[in-house]
Amino acid sequence: NLYKETASAPDTVLYIIIEDHFRRMLGVPFNIYDDVRLLHYHKNRNNELVKDNDSFFMNFFKSLYTYKYFRGIAADNYMKDEKNIEKIANQAVEYFVLSKKNFEKNFNKKLKFYVFFYDNCRYYPAFKEKMEDKGFKVFPLFKLANVNYNDNPKYFSSKTNHPKEETWNLLTPIIAEIISKA
Repeated sequence: NLYKETASAPDTVLYIIIEDHFRRMLGVPFNIYDDVRLLHYHKNRNNELVKDNDSFFMNFFKSLYTYKYFRGIAADNYMKDEKNIEKIANQAVEYFVLSKKNFEKNFNKKLKFYVFFYDNCRYYPAFKEKMEDKGFKVFPLFKLANVNYNDNPKYFSSKTNHPKEETWNLLTPIIAEIISKA
């Protein structure tokens, strides 16, 4: 437990988000995968949802099928469909609201919660508005840095598909300034 390892509870939580995090968030509740998880359940005579008593092999088969099909095809198509942007943003907001509640419960205090968009992703406008309505502070690092760091080999490694140290040397003072003004 982080709280037990530190001298005091933190006052601030920072989250740097990239577009791919929205795809990864599809694995949490509040999304299309809830339907997939239901492959392991059925409704009984009382219309109650109960877990299947399938064998290990049947459960393994269902899980493998679910993973292959939905991760490979359905999730990609779902994410690419422009009409789902609002729904995806809503799902992400629910994830962050739940995370914030868990952080505050763990640390037994209200925390400042900042979300920094690393790149210019299609979910940014809808997500920003909804998050700010919930009391989060959301900032576009891609605009504040005034550098297209993803297309610049000085800042971004095409080998690892991750930012280099130079990127963080550029972004850290921007983040620090924003937090110091709060």
